Amino acid sequence: MVKNLYILSIGKLFRKHNNVYFKSKDGEKKALKIESLSNIYVMNKVTITYNALKLLLDRDISIHFFYDSEKKGITYYLGSILPRRKRPSGIVTIRQVLAYLDKNKRKEISLEIIDATRYNMVKAIEKHDSAKDEIKMLKNYNVHKVFNERYSEGKDLGSVLRGIEGEIWDIFYSAIGKIIKRYKFDKRTRRPPKNEVNCLISFMNMILYTYILSEIYKTHLDPTISFLHEPRTSRYSLALDFSENFKPLTTFRCLVWLINQNVIDDSHFVKGLNGVMLNEKGKKIVLENFRKRLNKTIKVKGYGKRTLGFFIRKQAYNLERSLLEGIGFKAFRFVQ
Repeated sequence: MVKNLYILSIGKLFRKHNNVYFKSKDGEKKALKIESLSNIYVMNKVTITYNALKLLLDRDISIHFFYDSEKKGITYYLGSILPRRKRPSGIVTIRQVLAYLDKNKRKEISLEIIDATRYNMVKAIEKHDSAKDEIKMLKNYNVHKVFNERYSEGKDLGSVLRGIEGEIWDIFYSAIGKIIKRYKFDKRTRRPPKNEVNCLISFMNMILYTYILSEIYKTHLDPTISFLHEPRTSRYSLALDFSENFKPLTTFRCLVWLINQNVIDDSHFVKGLNGVMLNEKGKKIVLENFRKRLNKTIKVKGYGKRTLGFFIRKQAYNLERSLLEGIGFKAFRFVQ
């Protein structure tokens, strides 16, 4: 089970004996259950002592930092402090780089992620009659056929792949706009998100990205070397790749639940000059529901009942095995 700690208030993390404590600005002190923690999400001004940081990293706990700009109306991901890799593998890194440079291998991995994303999109919305047109379009969308029609020598491989990915997301966004109630959603906007729905999507995608990064870090894979998204300086783009086929089952199922069940409302948002962001109460509600989504057990053919967190880790190991053994990569599909 995924056990994460979300710190939303100003305070200090410090070590006492063989544990870490959080002391809020009001003086309230609370011990962390570090023996069962995987990640700490810091969403306010928090001081961390050297001894606390050392103990957390020794226990393989990742720490992720976020910053709110109320003026711009956006929550930024600042970065992560990750534990030292205990089992680095130069061979896996070499194979990962070679797979990126090999157009056929890169195409194979990327199309598998895109098609798994399409499949999981259908699973996420198939019970909603209001989106029956989009469900049909997604079911009939053949990513391999579309790729073969559009790609030829001389064309940029990454642009063609991301163009296909963008098309299925546009279909899915159209479906979400029909499914959700109370709020209008007709366009995906980022940095900053322009309305409440985009705010929720961006916030949950950011949490998912950092969680996947922590899971990748437990394998031999290099999180900076990706296939669908272009590797860039200062970002872990493999986490972006892996987030694609999990977003429909995490971010968007949670989004529909929060809005349609009236769990979230206007009182949970702050409007800045350019965008919309969640206030502290809104973050607490979203984080609690998103945590439940990651920990929820689902029945998948061949695996029985497992959490989505398990399948994120399994996908990372599938890629590693594919690179080492030369077998086809299998991305996660919610097959019941």
